[in-house]
Amino acid sequence: MNMRIVSGLLGYLTLFTGAAMVPPLILAAVAQEVDGVAAFLLSIFLCVAVTFELERFGGLQGKDNVGVRDGIAITGLGWLMVSILGTVPYLAGGYLNLVDSLVESFAGFSGTGATVFADVEILPRSILLWRSLSNWVGGLGIVVIFMAILSQLGRGAMFILRAETTGPTKDRQMPRIRDNAKALFRIYVGLTAICAASYFACGLDIFTAVNHAMTTIATGGYGVYNSTVGEYGSAALEYCMAFFMIVSSGSFAMYAVAVRQGVGVIFRNAEFKIYLWIVAVTSAIIAADLFLEMNFSAEESIRGAVFHVASLSSTTGFVAYDFDTYPPLSKACLMLTMFLGGCAGSTAGGLKVARIILLFKFVSSIVKQKLHPQLSLRRGEIFLRYRGNGYSVRVRDDVRRDWICEQRFGERVDNGERGTRLRDTGGDEYLRAPADAQQTFCVRVHVPQQAGGFHGTGALYANFLAQYQRLVIREDFWKNEIARA
Repeated sequence: MNMRIVSGLLGYLTLFTGAAMVPPLILAAVAQEVDGVAAFLLSIFLCVAVTFELERFGGLQGKDNVGVRDGIAITGLGWLMVSILGTVPYLAGGYLNLVDSLVESFAGFSGTGATVFADVEILPRSILLWRSLSNWVGGLGIVVIFMAILSQLGRGAMFILRAETTGPTKDRQMPRIRDNAKALFRIYVGLTAICAASYFACGLDIFTAVNHAMTTIATGGYGVYNSTVGEYGSAALEYCMAFFMIVSSGSFAMYAVAVRQGVGVIFRNAEFKIYLWIVAVTSAIIAADLFLEMNFSAEESIRGAVFHVASLSSTTGFVAYDFDTYPPLSKACLMLTMFLGGCAGSTAGGLKVARIILLFKFVSSIVKQKLHPQLSLRRGEIFLRYRGNGYSVRVRDDVRRDWICEQRFGERVDNGERGTRLRDTGGDEYLRAPADAQQTFCVRVHVPQQAGGFHGTGALYANFLAQYQRLVIREDFWKNEIARA
């Protein structure tokens, strides 16, 4: 790892954090919030001081390229450093203690949206804006936004982008990583602006509309009132919020492609269509349950069901009614949608619909092969397709092998006294126990690098399990090794 490069990029990231504190500082000055002005001035000063120290230690030069290890350090340390600096406004203004400030900042930049404030309505507007802004920056990912601004990142930028995006697949729409980050950032800003304008048209003032728009698109759910959406009692606003929460649950990469290729891309996306079906069916069940069990009107039942399904499936967390009073069936449906979450590549949390689709396809394929062994497919033949990619029997077997670490290996590479190094046909290397060991000891020591599509065994491992590594150690192997020693 090149500490000079890492320090230089972390310095830029710290400076970017200080720049993000300028809008709350301006708002505090306009509103004559003395404590707010002092808190944000101190925060910006600390960001500049940290930037100066980091840049003095390191920096980027003309031919520098960010390596994979550098990317790991920048992604992890950068997010941690920004979240810690984000605590300063809460702490310096006397609004929270140290621990609560850390929780509030980490919840904002992680897009979680949890809060320790018992009453947000007593907070000054500058702090409310900083909460929403940290939520908005953390929604897309501060490192992705940073990449869209900084051009000199090199080969390691691909790893940084993958580390900041969600889901089992990492779509890349353009040859250059910076162009991908810029496209995602433009979509993110554009949707936020449209959302804020829509909220303003629904009757919210500019400050409230901007705050709610940022936390809606980021699916974080920070609000400026304790009762969040229930404070307004506007049916039009609830429908509008539900629409944008559903939009935010879709893949932003899909929207970037739709800008260039047309809106038809959205309606051809299998994952987003299934997500819409989940929202529609769950909303219908809950609406019927509310209409029959709680004597709501038809419009109130539909509105409450659609809003809360959109809110919880996107993991935004806005509340228009006390859904804890809903019947058990409705609460169970809401819990299920919250668990599933949105689409891969969105700002929503949860398991992601893409993983559910692949899980069902894998299980269905295995069940069919067990029920009809005479129709078993040959290795290498396509047995399912998802988002235009073909998943072969060989790839599926690789996934199964990664879980149970089977003893079937390909060509023998090296035979040593302590174990046998073997290589399968796709390039994955393993270490296996000596031949006289009663059980198997094997550990993956190399994960193949994906170069587009599915090439070689284990490619789905890298793409679907996100470099998940499993170690299987059997007791008998260690007994034999101890006896040898």
